[in-house]
Amino acid sequence: LSPEHSASKLTSSVSQSSLASIGSQWSQNSISSPGKKKTFAKFSLHRIDLKGGMYSNTIFTANMVLNNCILQDTRPGHEGFITKMFERRDASGDKGMIDITFEMDQDTKFVQVNISGIKLILHLPYLLSIQKFFMDSISVKKQTDPPPQPKTEVKKDFKRLKSVVEENRVAQQGNVLTIRVKIDSPDIAVVEDRTSIDTSAIILHTEFNADIKLSPEQQNIGAAMTRLEMYSCCYNPEKRHKTMSQILSPCEVSFYTAKNSSHPQIFSLKIGHIDLRVSPATIALLSSISMVLSKTDEIQVEETEDVCEWPELWKPKPLKPTMFPFLDVEEAMEAEAAPVIVDSDSLNSSNGNETGEVQIETILMTLETGSGISPMPLIKLQVNAIITVTGYLSKMLKANGQMGIVAVYYNGRLAVWEPLLEPVNQQRIRTEHEPWKLDFEVEQMLVSTPYSSPSRSLMGSPAASPDMEEYEIMPYEKPLCTINIDAKDPLELNITKTFMEVQTVLSNAFADAYKQKMEARKGPSAPFRVVNNTGMKINVLLHESTFQIREQNFENVTLENLTYVDLFETKPATPKHKRAFSLISETGLKDRSIKIQVPSLNGECNIPVTRADKRYFVIDNKERGEAWGLVATISVDGGCKIITLSSSVQVKNYLDVDVEVYYMMEHGNEVDFALKLSPGEEQRLPLHAVHTPSGEIFFAVNGHSVSIVPFVWRGLQNRICEVQELRCNPRNMQEVHATPFIISASGTVEQILYEDTSRRTLKSVLYCIELHPAMVLYNLLPVSLSLDSPGTTDTKSWVMPGNSKYLNKAVRGACYLEIQINDYQGRDWVCGKSIELEPLHASVWTFTSHPSGFNGSDTIDLGMHVVEEKGTLSLSLYCPFWMINKTGHMLTYKGETSSNVVVHEKNSNEAVLFSFKSKAFFGKKKAAVKVENSQWSEKFSLDVVGSSGLLTCKAQDRIYQIGIDIQLSSSGLTKMVVFVPYFKICNKAPYDVEVKEEQTSEWFTVLSNECIGWWPKVNSEQLVVRIQDTQECTCPFSYENPLSTLLRLDNNYGGIYTEVNVNEGGVLVQLRQCEDGAATALIINHLSSNFLTIWQEGQDNNKIVVHSNSIQYFTWSNPTSVRMLTWAIDDENPTERGNMLDRDDKGMVEDKDGKVCCYWVGFMFGAQRCLLFTKDASVADSALYTLENDRIMQDWTVDLHSIGLSLVNDVRQKEVAYLCMK
Repeated sequence: LSPEHSASKLTSSVSQSSLASIGSQWSQNSISSPGKKKTFAKFSLHRIDLKGGMYSNTIFTANMVLNNCILQDTRPGHEGFITKMFERRDASGDKGMIDITFEMDQDTKFVQVNISGIKLILHLPYLLSIQKFFMDSISVKKQTDPPPQPKTEVKKDFKRLKSVVEENRVAQQGNVLTIRVKIDSPDIAVVEDRTSIDTSAIILHTEFNADIKLSPEQQNIGAAMTRLEMYSCCYNPEKRHKTMSQILSPCEVSFYTAKNSSHPQIFSLKIGHIDLRVSPATIALLSSISMVLSKTDEIQVEETEDVCEWPELWKPKPLKPTMFPFLDVEEAMEAEAAPVIVDSDSLNSSNGNETGEVQIETILMTLETGSGISPMPLIKLQVNAIITVTGYLSKMLKANGQMGIVAVYYNGRLAVWEPLLEPVNQQRIRTEHEPWKLDFEVEQMLVSTPYSSPSRSLMGSPAASPDMEEYEIMPYEKPLCTINIDAKDPLELNITKTFMEVQTVLSNAFADAYKQKMEARKGPSAPFRVVNNTGMKINVLLHESTFQIREQNFENVTLENLTYVDLFETKPATPKHKRAFSLISETGLKDRSIKIQVPSLNGECNIPVTRADKRYFVIDNKERGEAWGLVATISVDGGCKIITLSSSVQVKNYLDVDVEVYYMMEHGNEVDFALKLSPGEEQRLPLHAVHTPSGEIFFAVNGHSVSIVPFVWRGLQNRICEVQELRCNPRNMQEVHATPFIISASGTVEQILYEDTSRRTLKSVLYCIELHPAMVLYNLLPVSLSLDSPGTTDTKSWVMPGNSKYLNKAVRGACYLEIQINDYQGRDWVCGKSIELEPLHASVWTFTSHPSGFNGSDTIDLGMHVVEEKGTLSLSLYCPFWMINKTGHMLTYKGETSSNVVVHEKNSNEAVLFSFKSKAFFGKKKAAVKVENSQWSEKFSLDVVGSSGLLTCKAQDRIYQIGIDIQLSSSGLTKMVVFVPYFKICNKAPYDVEVKEEQTSEWFTVLSNECIGWWPKVNSEQLVVRIQDTQECTCPFSYENPLSTLLRLDNNYGGIYTEVNVNEGGVLVQLRQCEDGAATALIINHLSSNFLTIWQEGQDNNKIVVHSNSIQYFTWSNPTSVRMLTWAIDDENPTERGNMLDRDDKGMVEDKDGKVCCYWVGFMFGAQRCLLFTKDASVADSALYTLENDRIMQDWTVDLHSIGLSLVNDVRQKEVAYLCMK
């Protein structure tokens, strides 16, 4: 300012100011006495600087800088939690947290707001509690405010008022307000658990800039969000970088709108490249956070099903026109349209010329699997669109635009992206492709009208004249929303076998998402990794490839054995105008290769890394004058391609002990150690261990020497299926049972690609040596086994149900195997046999029990199934039948002979082994069963798997009926025979019920949510139900025929909804409480002077009278009889008509003279079936077509050129089927 303008300046500073919120609601959870108020929030301001000045030329300036603002949770018991909800970030520089500048002169006002370095934790339950505290205080203040004084009426001088308005308009023409807002990189976090700093969190970053200019003549608003990103991580700053997983990559969003007095409003919304990643870990975290945010600080009460009470359900009630909309026909037609979305003033002021444009550059959504910090992308969906919007401030909003869609999936076998939605060939250039596009138009009415019914003048309807074939169609209102979609290009979907596997992996991953936890990064973070497993040094030549180490420029990298290096591809960024096509370009194969050098062999090879496969390279060893084979295996782990360099021989250990691998050295009389394999592990041998003169490999286990006979890998091509038995002698041959350890070694050959070609040759071979045990015993019984391992001095080995035991020293033809079944039916059972050199495929082993405690048969015949594969003899001990008793009674089973009897106690939850003697062990089998002391049932077959049926056992006081179900076990050797009650009653009501047979007086209680077996004593086939602690009973119903109806109870419960389901395996009776719509029918008598008589056909003693203008609920009085409804109108007109109440129907009732007495309509109103009697034809029309009279909310029109579906077996490169619809 010039010196002649005098000024008044103000400077002030406040170091700290604090405000503590005090409330009593937190005292309920504290240890202190109730009623004592506790602080639950502390709000503090740190170092507030104020500057300002007022000058003589009417200029006013002011500036306020807030250094820090802290909102802290101070509730008792929250010590150690994340308590600071809002504060300044540590590394925020010298800038203030909030900097506000205000300048004003005679014509303009300027506001500048800068916010930087803030950290906000969005914990809604706590923030809402603070809001509630202040809102309660405001409501109390409003209650204490004095009542407003009555206003006095003042006469208005309209001439003077018009002149004042004109003066204000002229004065405001130069009044311009400018507001600028800048928010610099806030940390907005949502945490999963505030009790620990190591909790998982989602953090949002962005930079926000807004420029607003307002004047009486025009309005300009511009805003932009840059570097908008979101990621999940551990909230602990020390662990945040290692656990970071990107959800939304940095993107940009901008918005602009303008409006002046001479032009309508316009706006523009531009969305840049959006890269959104969805993984199971992200979904699990979002779900967990949403559950936390939805919780309140109040004590949560466990939700249970409420008991519904219907005290006057079966009593008549007066009919009111407001109960049903179809009764108030005339008033509904006179209702006027009421705006429900847009204010009427805005609609009247807009002429529909406002326009807007939305540009979406690309939205890329990636579905991933794996952990959050090591994801594996599987499916990508990319969308780009341009949308034009008009009339968004008028009565009709219109939008039209074009959208491009690209969908691809990841082929893990080839490590390439393949199209799921085939791209479209460009018309001019057939080799170029573009996204599949569709055009769309949307029209949305911003006003709607309430319910409207047909007019009384529409008499030409089927209810008024049911015999008419043609009648006037009711007019319908235009839908509120109309959507038209048009695609000129064919929609071609490519479904491959690999895609179905990808879909299965995704489904399983998202189903198990809740099990995943936030962990530090374990897998590779780079897109490429080179691993050296050759046993010697290698050089990775980077200067001749497009790969480089992150932020470093090396010409080559030397890798020692068992080390790796992470590489990044140096490629130019995709231009903005080509981003919509970038995903299409990824589906093509690009030549990428890494050059490798082996210094000790003076050889090099160029390895293509585009596809995931295995390649064989030949490197000449000039010192020995021979060619060595190098294998490059390219695999994918978490989105990273791993290039593993190794030899062409790998060994896999299928034994249950560690195995050491040795190789014969060059001079031929000494072996050297190569590597050690754990159980289930596989490794490639070093190059120098493979390329020896003899090619011999030896093996050894702990406590034993190296195998005497070697395994020669070079001969595998000529003897692929041959199994070689290798023996490792004990180091101390003086021990008792000093038998050798036996290894069954076999080999397989896999032909792989030769160098950088697409050919597979006889030379490009990967050899795999598999080490299997000599013998394995599998326990397929529901009880444990114990045995002495042949050839060892170890104590008894236990084999639990479903487990196995490796017999590594068992020699066929020279070992004896004794097996003991432990504690089966209170006894031990023993059987021993010699293992023959060529054992039978199926044999019977007879187990004998100890003589003490004898209580039944002393022998059990079980089956031994023998299979030989890759030198391993697999012995599976099984029982042909498992009897499972779920009846709640003692069962006894009998086989073909009277001596083959097995008792199954009612309290036993274990399966009982049931078998046959060795002579009939492998033949067709039948058995019989009895319940308690009943007679034996008829014999039934045990051979048909999947069958179910009914067994009847007669006793003195009743007939037991049992349901039987036969299923096959996973091994395929055992059939599980399940016995259940044929009749079952399940109570799904929230209260206990009691049931009894019609002809008995004994009641049985069925608890809520309980299912019991029902054993009738008399052959009445009728049940009666009542609610516990009540006297009212339902009518009898049959439990042997299907049923689904409400049984009436004349008490507060209204009734019990009963369902009877009948199938081959049994009968299930389900009981539920009465709910809305459960009644069989609601009778609506709309007749003004006639009463109705309603009854079930054949039940003349249970007639119901429905008076005029009243309603009455109805249900069947005898569900076992014919369910036909009969009615009569007045005593003077005893006309009877029947209706099954199972479908919509209509008709009319005529008197004796043939005149129409009334109309009747059967229809659904919500969930309730209704039967209406009326003399008004239009009311009948409206009731029957209630749903059709509703206004259509949305009307979709989809016009596609064609849809093609191609099913391809990409593994065999064969198209299975193609379906096309045009």
